Amino acid sequence: MARSKKPRKQYKPRMRAVPAIIPLETAGDAMPLLAGQLHAAIITLIAMPSTTSCNNLSRQLCVIAGGMSHASGGAPVKGNADAASIAIQSAINAIEDVIARHDRTGVVSVSGLEAKTLRAAAGKLDEVLYSMPLLCYRRAESEVSRWVDGLVQSGKLELEAAPVPCASLFGTPMR
Repeated sequence: MARSKKPRKQYKPRMRAVPAIIPLETAGDAMPLLAGQLHAAIITLIAMPSTTSCNNLSRQLCVIAGGMSHASGGAPVKGNADAASIAIQSAINAIEDVIARHDRTGVVSVSGLEAKTLRAAAGKLDEVLYSMPLLCYRRAESEVSRWVDGLVQSGKLELEAAPVPCASLFGTPMR
């Protein structure tokens, strides 16, 4: 057989389109109200201190610290020298000071230094929320709620009676 005069193109198999890498869903993308809730909890504790507002902020800080720990592969937040770890540690220390004052005096109050510390930490914690994977945040949230619910059910904790320090969830105090 004779060949045609027009040369044929060499066969190249079609490559299937590879899907783009799925972007990691972060807490900031999935829940844009998280930062607002954190700021609202801080403002509420400063403006109208109560055991409920202290417990709310303490629980949120526990979740953020746990999420940071999960995001870093289980490494503890305590003792790290990066800005995010320092911010969460200083916020937890401020909450622990409020709780210690409540234990001594029976009144929940926030001093000027503690208020400044919480406000300063809020900016860095916003950045932490926007970079934290949502899975890590949700995992820490479920752990904290199970821990608090377990304490309430066992009778070791009454949420309205006294503020709850979140450092006890992660072992030793964060000082």
